[in-house]
Amino acid sequence: PFFSSMSEQDLEALAEQTSELNVEAGTVLAREGDLGEEFFVIESGSVAIVQGHGRENRVIAVFGRHKFTGELSMLTGQRLYLSGVVSDGGEVIQVPVEKLREIVAEDKALSDIILGAFMARRSFLIDAETGIKLIGSRFSPDSRRLREFLARNRMPHQWIDLEEDDAAEALLGELAIEPDETPVVIASGGEILRNPTSAELGSAIGLGSRGATPVLCDLVVVGAGPAGLAAALYAA
Repeated sequence: PFFSSMSEQDLEALAEQTSELNVEAGTVLAREGDLGEEFFVIESGSVAIVQGHGRENRVIAVFGRHKFTGELSMLTGQRLYLSGVVSDGGEVIQVPVEKLREIVAEDKALSDIILGAFMARRSFLIDAETGIKLIGSRFSPDSRRLREFLARNRMPHQWIDLEEDDAAEALLGELAIEPDETPVVIASGGEILRNPTSAELGSAIGLGSRGATPVLCDLVVVGAGPAGLAAALYAA
C-alpha cells in the first residue's frame, strides 16, 4: 500500500477537476514545517520524499509514474515533517487538499487507495523514526511525558537518548543547548523547543483546532473507541 498507484481512469478523472504542472528536477513541491495544502499525483518523472532537505537530505522514498505524495497529516491538518522534491522532471497533477477531502468522501474506490496508502505510510514512518527529533534523558519525567504525547498521537519522531547516543551531546553543543535545558524538540521547520509543554509541542506539530470557535458547542467527545461512541450516541 505504501507505493499504491492510480489507474489511467483515476488520473483522467482527477485531471478534469484539477490542474497539471510541468516541473523540473529540484523543484520543491512540499516543504517540511508547512501545512500540507497540495496533493500531487505523478504523471511522469519522479518525486523524492526527503527528511531534512538541504541539511541531512535523508531520502525516505521515491515515487514514480502514477504514484502520489502525502500521508495522514495531509488530512488531519498537521504540519509536514518531510519534503517532496522533484528528482526527475515531468508532469504532476496538483490537487488542493480541500478538493482531496471531497474526493475521499465521494469516491469510495479512490478513497480506499489513498487512505490505505496514507495509513501504511504513517506506520512505516513511525518505524523508520522520521519526523521531529526529541533529545533528552530516559530518566527525565518530562522526556517520558513528551514521548508518550507523541506516541499517543502516532506522530513519527526520532528519540535521541542522552545516555546512549554519543552524538546527542555534540548535537546539543551545535545548538548551544545545555543538558539541563533538555528535553529539547527540534520541529520539522527547524524550530527548537526547550522542554515544551504538551500544548506547545502540539501547536508546533499542527495538532489542535484552527479557525473561529464554533457558535455553540454543548459537548466534546475525545476518543473514538466503544466508550466514545456510546457517549456520542447518548449525547445525541
